[in-house]
Amino acid sequence: MTVMAEAPGLRERKKQQTRAVIARAAIALFLERGFDHVSIAEVAEAAGVAKMTVTNYFPTKEDLVISAQVSLIPDLAGAVRGRAAGESPVAALHRFYRAGLDRRAEWTQLHDGVTPFARMTLASPTLIGAFARAWGEVEVELVRAFAEIEGDA
Repeated sequence: MTVMAEAPGLRERKKQQTRAVIARAAIALFLERGFDHVSIAEVAEAAGVAKMTVTNYFPTKEDLVISAQVSLIPDLAGAVRGRAAGESPVAALHRFYRAGLDRRAEWTQLHDGVTPFARMTLASPTLIGAFARAWGEVEVELVRAFAEIEGDA
């Protein structure tokens, strides 16, 4: 018996749409004026929602940028955990990175449009710190994956 995933209901679809509208408006403003020069109130106005709506969907201003990018951070620990039998963790990571580079995955930063986003990010100490924290979480999970391998040996 095949179980089909239920499509989100109207309420959930509206939430997803609102979240996407807010994020798009924020990124457009950030790219135009710089992250540190745009307020939450200005994002709300551009998105056509209340300031409280923005903060309900994105608790911090950094979340407006980071939440969209977190899904683009590669699952390095997953590459190690899911490696083929007999494949070393380093070989698995190499294969994972090569595949990402070959298909120009967004996390490789080799796709079109990355330059304005990189400039915006690098101009903001707040965003640099937020991305460093996000990558720190990837590193912690990768260390855990290596520790699991060590424990299995």
